[in-house]
Amino acid sequence: MSQGLFTAASGIAVSQARMDVICDNIANLNTVAFKSSQINFETVFSKTLSAGSAPTDDMGGINPMEVGLGVAVGEIGRNFSNGSIQTTGRTTDLNIQGEGFFTMKNYDGQVFLSRAGNFSLDSNGFLVNPSGLKVVGTANATSTTSSDTTVQIPTMLNFEVPDAVDTDTITNVGQLTGSTVTTGTFTMTIDGGVTAPEDVSVTISAGDSLDDIATAMQTALQGSAEDADGDVTVAVGGPNNNQLIITTPDGETITFGGSSSDTSNFLSIMGFAAGTVGDYDSAELKDHSEIVINDYNDVTVDANNNYAMTTFSISSDGALEATYANGAKISVASTVAGNRELKFVSASGREILSSDITNNHETLTPAQLQIQLASVINPKGLNAVGGNLFAINSIAGQANYAMGRTGGLGVINSGSLEASNVDLPREFADMILAQRGIEANSRTFSVQDQIMRSIVNLGR
Repeated sequence: MSQGLFTAASGIAVSQARMDVICDNIANLNTVAFKSSQINFETVFSKTLSAGSAPTDDMGGINPMEVGLGVAVGEIGRNFSNGSIQTTGRTTDLNIQGEGFFTMKNYDGQVFLSRAGNFSLDSNGFLVNPSGLKVVGTANATSTTSSDTTVQIPTMLNFEVPDAVDTDTITNVGQLTGSTVTTGTFTMTIDGGVTAPEDVSVTISAGDSLDDIATAMQTALQGSAEDADGDVTVAVGGPNNNQLIITTPDGETITFGGSSSDTSNFLSIMGFAAGTVGDYDSAELKDHSEIVINDYNDVTVDANNNYAMTTFSISSDGALEATYANGAKISVASTVAGNRELKFVSASGREILSSDITNNHETLTPAQLQIQLASVINPKGLNAVGGNLFAINSIAGQANYAMGRTGGLGVINSGSLEASNVDLPREFADMILAQRGIEANSRTFSVQDQIMRSIVNLGR
């Protein structure tokens, strides 16, 4: 039987395989972050008719004679070049510009890779893909092992500020927060019945302590004509030693109305009321350089401090920042080693890092607010398992994990998706070549069939 039949059949088979690859590419033209495939052919064994011979002194060399036995599929390789960007405006739609994959975990804990960032936030605050797989987060700048933590934004938190001032860490009003104390001057009006009420001014510098301000207020009041006896006193006191207490003699009053020329907000922060007669106790100036974050489901915490998440954003390195109803924000910041730690930002803009955060929330960790990316040495070795997912295997090589813009990985863009990288004109050109390949090989198959029929008919 003629070998040509099998050779032609192999040509038809590989051309059909090429059509299958082209059909899959075109079918996924609009699949998010789809990576097109390309098929390459190679020759199979050749039948040697003559081995040939090397040249000698008497005769020249003779080349070998070989007949090819057909064609086979040599490779079906995936093209991992970036696709174009499609803007969606949805915060949870992400794309990676550059190298890397998103990492996701299924119910068995198996980690999968994907370039498709069409995520959403479920009712528990988890960032998930359309199949419900959870996006993995990390607190490590780089690692050779995947994190076990999944990205989850707390949809509601309970914030508490310690009542007492930490005198070991607070040295000046610039460190006392909640509402930030601004430097400058503020005015008070004292009326001692001597002449017309008199305005006195006090200047605050960045390095002033509460004691410094108390001394400056007392000096300004006692230096006025309205306090002729100089017996108005201003002192730091209260249960937590973080209040200003002003004592006035009978008949003298102080008004804390301020004036248009005031450049410091100190009076309003201390909560002094205008027109109060007698002695004056300010509100407590609390130490907001520390914050306690509780699980909002904890019945032991004050329900008045529960705040729902209102908005969130995702930065270019994959860090998430959640904003709550009281204006506070929870995010992550880089440590000296480049890893992640919790960051709290008060409504006034005060940043408090994890060393000053007491975290009682059951799941609030830096890893759940930082998206993890991954890279492999040989992306073509990954196994496509459907759902825009790839499984890691030994052929792809050791996976390395990192944050965006770290370890050679790309930038994460929020509000847009990576499109398929299918090149439609090239697919159409390849389709024509595949079609012609099938037609040509079918023709040779038909000719071989006719030759065999002629040989059979020789005996009639």
